[in-house]
Amino acid sequence: MKEQSVNVRKPKLNFWTKLAFIAVFILLLVIVIKLNMQINNTKVEFEKIIIEHAQRQLSIEQIKADIAKLPDNVEELDEETLKKIASEELGLRDSDVIIFANSQPN
Repeated sequence: MKEQSVNVRKPKLNFWTKLAFIAVFILLLVIVIKLNMQINNTKVEFEKIIIEHAQRQLSIEQIKADIAKLPDNVEELDEETLKKIASEELGLRDSDVIIFANSQPN
């Protein structure tokens, strides 16, 4: 018996199919680049938030230390200390203090 050779040809992709594959590849490449840029921006924002959190933690610790320095009872504070705390920390003034404002330009 004779062997028959069968020619099996791969179907060639036509121009429009190749163009569609190239377009999809380019689209996916653009999406990956955009996502990478977003990831980098998010990392930078995250680092800023971490730094801000650390600064706030230091501020909280400083406030806790300041509170710990104060006596337990307000009655134990003398009048000068109360006035100093009120003016420096709270921005309060005595009732007998007069503040002058000059609206004239220098």
